[in-house]
Amino acid sequence: MRLAKQQVLIHEMNCVETLARVNVLCVDKTGTITKPEMSVSKVIYLDEDLNENVSREIRMASASMAADNETMKAIQQEFLPADNDEKTDIVCPFSSASKYSAAIFKDRSLVFGAAEYVLTSDFFKYEEQIKALTSEGARLLVFGETSEILEGKALTKPITPKAFIILENEIRENATETFKYFAEQGVDIKVISGDNSITASKIAAKAGIQNADKYIDATSLTSYRELKKAVAKYTVFGRVIPEQKKMIIKALKEAGKTVAMTGDGVNDVLALKEADCSIAVATGSEAAANAAQIVLLDSDFSRMPSVVAEGRRVVNNIQRSASLFLVKNIFSILLTIFTLIAANLYPLYPTQLSLLGAFTIGIPSFFLALQPNKSLIRGHFLVNVIVNALPSGLADFIIVVLVVIYGNLTGLSHELVSTMAILSMLAVGIGTLIRVSYPLNKLRLALCIAMVVGIVLTIIVAPNLFKIAILDFFQWQITVVFMALGLGILLVLLRLSNKIIGYLLTHSRRARKILQG
Repeated sequence: MRLAKQQVLIHEMNCVETLARVNVLCVDKTGTITKPEMSVSKVIYLDEDLNENVSREIRMASASMAADNETMKAIQQEFLPADNDEKTDIVCPFSSASKYSAAIFKDRSLVFGAAEYVLTSDFFKYEEQIKALTSEGARLLVFGETSEILEGKALTKPITPKAFIILENEIRENATETFKYFAEQGVDIKVISGDNSITASKIAAKAGIQNADKYIDATSLTSYRELKKAVAKYTVFGRVIPEQKKMIIKALKEAGKTVAMTGDGVNDVLALKEADCSIAVATGSEAAANAAQIVLLDSDFSRMPSVVAEGRRVVNNIQRSASLFLVKNIFSILLTIFTLIAANLYPLYPTQLSLLGAFTIGIPSFFLALQPNKSLIRGHFLVNVIVNALPSGLADFIIVVLVVIYGNLTGLSHELVSTMAILSMLAVGIGTLIRVSYPLNKLRLALCIAMVVGIVLTIIVAPNLFKIAILDFFQWQITVVFMALGLGILLVLLRLSNKIIGYLLTHSRRARKILQG
């Protein structure tokens, strides 16, 4: 419900948890960093004497094509067709693999395409001019003609260029703040774009993406081995074809990363399917929206921090609550085993366990689950829960055993032993509650204080219900000692646990993977 109110559609509920664990976010340039809408900002005619003829040819070619992408829409809006313009029904639609589209007339074919793909071996002649025109992040499209028979496959010969069409699209208003948030959260950004690598790099830098100056042209990556090395080194990948997008995601996952991918086009579908978590924008293609696990209905990428925060809140709070509940299970199992071996009465009454469960587990878990929690999730859920619960469960067991031994040695009644034991466990329970509530804020501190007050009032108002026996002054002193001792045992076990975990993280790669993910 929270995400739906923010115009976020969830196709698969488990993806919220996955997104909360993401440490690499792969984004497409157009539609994610920038707005999808484009406009023609400038046209560079390579022969000034033929401006009118070339403009007419651009109108002819664009009018013959379907406006099924933002690039063609921008060109058609800039070059409005005239009634006497020649048209053709024979077209080669744009392909992400060949990077061009064409209108085929009787004697020639008019082509729009990416410079590196349509100029082929002649690209070096225009390379410096193209670099200068795209130095500020604009997209450059080459318009020209060819006599080659076109079937949608890669061109084998260079076209004759007639004009360079410069297109621009605005960076989204909140893009900088969004990428800053992910940087602060320790999430690496990878820009995977079909555009020129320099153009993509400049746009990424304007959006505030760290290491945007580390870019590479994906056409230079001829093997999966080279691509894996590039993934570890570069931030921006240009001229990426759909298959390479998928391979980049795969390489990141093989490196142990949890990867999210955002996209808006049909060419992003393979990568969206490969990613651990996939996000699409509603203004993109229907195929991308259907393939994605999360859809941003208002196409606002700035919603992403809210989605991540919600995922982290849910997972962290469930993990926190599960740790509290597991504490009770751990000491109950150990105490049952001890009771059977020692042939003793079970030291606690059921109503006393209800008192313990209510004020140190049930009520706190309910309120803590509603608290925001943006901490980065590390490690496996079950391992984290056990590691957090074990010291408290052991502390409860040890202090109860010590109370039972003291009671047997001094000849105390079962009622007195159970009262001293439950009071000691309540102290450990409150200590555990304070620990899992870190970092403390006003609400969490108020919750801890309220639980202490609740325990005191319950013992005063309904001692008989919870089998709380009346203690004399000396017995109260002993009980306070046991309560303090229980807290001391908890602190010792926590420090020991931290030292063991620190040793494992330092000396065992497998333990490091389990504990940190």
